Amino acid sequence: MKKKINLSKLKAAGQDASMQMYQDVSHAKQELDQLQIDIDKIFENPYQPRIYVEETTLQDLADSIEESGLLQPISLNKIDDNKYFIIAGHRRFAAHKLLGKKSIKANIVSSLKEDDEEYKLKMAGLSLIENIQREDLNIIEVAISFENVLKEKIYQNMDHLAKSIGKSKSYISKIISILKLDPYIVADIGKNKTVKDLETLYELQKIEDIDLQIKLYEEIVKGNLSRNDLREYVKNLKQVSQAKHTKPFELKVSTKKIILNTNLDYLSDKKREDFSYELKILLDKYFIN
Repeated sequence: MKKKINLSKLKAAGQDASMQMYQDVSHAKQELDQLQIDIDKIFENPYQPRIYVEETTLQDLADSIEESGLLQPISLNKIDDNKYFIIAGHRRFAAHKLLGKKSIKANIVSSLKEDDEEYKLKMAGLSLIENIQREDLNIIEVAISFENVLKEKIYQNMDHLAKSIGKSKSYISKIISILKLDPYIVADIGKNKTVKDLETLYELQKIEDIDLQIKLYEEIVKGNLSRNDLREYVKNLKQVSQAKHTKPFELKVSTKKIILNTNLDYLSDKKREDFSYELKILLDKYFIN
């Protein structure tokens, strides 16, 4: 059934009349594509990436839906007429249950059966893609989701996952690496979303000293330590660590041996050779009789 166009509105719109008609017809088609699905027929996605649902924000969402309605339908995979799994929209679904709603507006984006070969891949993949595109997940949820789908072999490897969700392999590797952070930090980021910058967290996880890692994290949260500051700190820390595990530089001059507690490993062979030559000249000139 076509939606009736209000001609008086079109006339008043003047040159925008044709555009208004297009929008009205398009909107009518969109409404026809959307269904009202009974709440008791909808089930949580077993491969959903969402972990944290805050009660306060859930109540705020419920209040907004009660006042203005559901602006964005949830996405479902249809098993049959009595069973649907959520692809995206877990919070919106939970808010409807909180309000005691009997049904919810939904789009059916796939109709895979549980024994279909591609079921796991689609349920995990579509859910990840929709949530990432909508920026519905915090960085810890994304990291755990990536790790899980790789462990369960839903995706063959990082290259396969990267191609499927439209991200780089480097991005996926860095995201997963932040799970190496101390559990206190991981939990705080997940629940409070205190730090969202991937590059900052990637640098932080390079620090093996847990006490130092937590101390630096708290400075980041306070705004006292920037990403560049942290990167420079990690770089210097690495150089100090290398110096501790490197044999002292030795140089024989005449009958004496000079030992320098200096790390030269970062120098190329050519530069190390030049350094030795120039140092020998200086020592011969000023210290060796």
